[in-house]
Amino acid sequence: MKNTNLVLGLFIVTGLSAVAKAERWQKIVSCENGAIHLDVNQDQRQNLQMVIKGEALLVPLYRAGMISLQYGQQEYLLRGDHAELRQTTPTETHPVSIGGVFNPHNFRKIFWQDWNGNAIEVELRGSELFFKRLQYSAGTSCSNENGCYDGGGTSHRTYHFIKEYVLRGCRIL
Repeated sequence: MKNTNLVLGLFIVTGLSAVAKAERWQKIVSCENGAIHLDVNQDQRQNLQMVIKGEALLVPLYRAGMISLQYGQQEYLLRGDHAELRQTTPTETHPVSIGGVFNPHNFRKIFWQDWNGNAIEVELRGSELFFKRLQYSAGTSCSNENGCYDGGGTSHRTYHFIKEYVLRGCRIL
């Protein structure tokens, strides 16, 4: 019985310490005089975030249909992965990891998507940050008249470019 209590006690302590651990973010890119910055998670270097602060940028991005805002919101946070879209089969395109960002010069793209078919890609090109809004559709194409009830068919996923917004004055930190 003592061994069981010891194991259970270690599990509880370990579980609590993992929950209490705070994320550590390192700034890697700054744009628009510091109003925008890109950060890498120091513990999971494939996890990235873009932070936009202040109405001077938030309002134009909202009006352009690039972001959604709540009334009075002063900061926008987008978290995604260091990934890019690649065609993985003749009919499938998926985000694929492009490795961790261990040096700010390794940064290429942030990719984020939700379950409703919305996606955002953020890419640094020189001193400009391209903020792209995409939509995707996914499904299965069936060759038989009865649909894909037998598990057959070809799955597909297609991404469509909607619009982009260019942010200037960026530099790698």
